[in-house]
Amino acid sequence: MAYRVVMLESDVSLRLKYNNLLIDKGEGDIWIPLEDISVIVVDNLKTNFTARLMSTLADYNISMIICNLEHLPIGLFGAYDNHSRVSKIILTQINKDKEFYDSFWKQIIVKKIENQKKVLLKNDFSKEVIEKLDNWSKDVDDGDPTNREAHSAKVYFNTLMSASFSRGNEDILLNSGLDYGYAIIRG
Repeated sequence: MAYRVVMLESDVSLRLKYNNLLIDKGEGDIWIPLEDISVIVVDNLKTNFTARLMSTLADYNISMIICNLEHLPIGLFGAYDNHSRVSKIILTQINKDKEFYDSFWKQIIVKKIENQKKVLLKNDFSKEVIEKLDNWSKDVDDGDPTNREAHSAKVYFNTLMSASFSRGNEDILLNSGLDYGYAIIRG
């Protein structure tokens, strides 16, 4: 069963040999059985690999995430239609109506706000802010047309990090970490 995430941050060459991923670092090869790998993250733009390797990764249903110069995931390679279950899931998603997705989005936003509230509670932050998040989590409508998600995120980050914190500020190293985490989850 696939369980390994292979993170490649240095200049390496990737090859396929006897159903193993062969990582050539120049000072000796590293062998990893393909059946052990779930995802490969390539965070070095000098990494070399072949189309044969990519084809075999798709056969094994192994995804590859490629990062850009800022070390943020920018692309995802995965099997197109390697398993009938994937096709069924995609077809089911295509056939869902807008109301389904609006309801689903509401559930995601409610859980997100509730988790933010739990973090603030656990760290003894202002009861007033926690109550505000609690009220907003109960006030989310399908599709979040009143944008409770954005309001709660602003209050949450300002409370947790200080009012000077801004998610849009590229000079704050924490933002890069958050962006990277979001991109990996999205991938």
